[in-house]
Amino acid sequence: MVAKTNLTAVTDQVAEIDKRVVVLETEIHIQFKDLYNRVKRIEAWAIGSATSIILLLIAILYRM
Repeated sequence: MVAKTNLTAVTDQVAEIDKRVVVLETEIHIQFKDLYNRVKRIEAWAIGSATSIILLLIAILYRM
């Protein structure tokens, strides 16, 4: 009887840990999605800036 009670308690603890892991996985997924979007936005700014600088330098060289 004692072993059965311990097994039930362990099963309940495993179920609780499983719920917590699912919550953490969901939260981490949302955070990484947000991080990915921020990196993409920074990448777009960097590409736009580099393009502008290159075009400016070409315009300066063309006038020389």
